[in-house]
Amino acid sequence: MMNQLRLPALLVVQEFIMAGLALGLLRAMGENAASAGLGKPGKHLWLRGCIAGWLLTLVALELGELVVEVYGVLANVFSMHGLLVRLTAVDRRTDITTIVSVTRHPVQFWGVVLVGTFLVPVAEELFFRGLVYRLVERHSSSTWAIIVSSLIFAAAHGGPIRFATLFVLGVFIAVARQKTGSVWQGMIMHMTLNGTMFALLYFKMISLK
Repeated sequence: MMNQLRLPALLVVQEFIMAGLALGLLRAMGENAASAGLGKPGKHLWLRGCIAGWLLTLVALELGELVVEVYGVLANVFSMHGLLVRLTAVDRRTDITTIVSVTRHPVQFWGVVLVGTFLVPVAEELFFRGLVYRLVERHSSSTWAIIVSSLIFAAAHGGPIRFATLFVLGVFIAVARQKTGSVWQGMIMHMTLNGTMFALLYFKMISLK
């Protein structure tokens, strides 16, 4: 039992460190709750966040397929099938849904799903759209904050094939941060996106049994 809880526990520790680092540095920068994106949530937060998150899921699925097709065409044109295979392998090693798909024990599976659906979005939004966004915005502009935070978000998740998709998703969430002035809606969008992806993966796994 303890062995099955090890991976979810490691993820929990990792996300708490990320969130704590973000909050600590924001405080050290002299940011108050509002400027850090932690002000009072707006009205209909959950409804707007969930709808935006589901739309974001459609964007991720469609854009992901398009990127894979583009890589496939480039591989054919430039005879780089070996490189494509290696890039795909890197993507799979850094994708949390891949980690979930290879877990065999129900406790480990659902532990990772719960952490990935709820805790990961909170920690990542605090870090990327809270700390990184605000740091860049203070020294430049909200436009650059959107671009830089999205680039770092995509790079941090690894995987060269998924980079473009993750960058676009990061831009959408960062724009929500800029428009609402807070990270709350981005958190709900991120939770909805991750939760929907895990649900699709779960039904796919069931259908293959």
